[in-house]
Amino acid sequence: MASTRVRLMGWLAAGTFALAGCTDEPVDESRAPAPTTADQSAVTRQAPPDDDAVQTTAAGPTAAELDDQGQLNAAEAVEEAWAMIDRTRQDPELEVGELARVARGQAVAQWVSNLQMARKEGMIQSGDTKVTITGVETISEGEEYEVTACLDWSEVKFNDVKPDRGELGDRQQITYVVRPDAGSPELFVTDDPLEYEACDD
Repeated sequence: MASTRVRLMGWLAAGTFALAGCTDEPVDESRAPAPTTADQSAVTRQAPPDDDAVQTTAAGPTAAELDDQGQLNAAEAVEEAWAMIDRTRQDPELEVGELARVARGQAVAQWVSNLQMARKEGMIQSGDTKVTITGVETISEGEEYEVTACLDWSEVKFNDVKPDRGELGDRQQITYVVRPDAGSPELFVTDDPLEYEACDD
């Protein structure tokens, strides 16, 4: 099925959408606050606690369908990243630096900027993102993976208002780059292309 690929900018792209009095035009990133990242060297990723945030994931490729443990770990890194994104959007008391537990590089800079803008506008998320991993490609074993995920925002609202996500709707697919941190086998999301297409049904 042919799908329309779009490039969504800033916090609009990451699932935090304007709720009222706004058009569908892209966010002007030149007016966005500069990203502020946590001291990444002092933070190591930990799995989210065993609470509702973990329920953001849905069935995707089974371990048997993935080529190896590295691909499974890469898939889990994306699932954990979205669990953390949801938690920080839902709880304004959580430090933005929590995102450094699951991301590095461009991805963490982008997500921190998104979160800062959402908090500046007083936007609180309710509901969880449902993540279905639809594919994992090994670019360099143990060093780089591309993980494709379908993100279902059907239950996600901001300040109790469900945003209009345009022609792609509530289920959008994206491919992240996942790599280990320097000197560690831990995998992190490092690149968020901000490019979405409709999920395959």
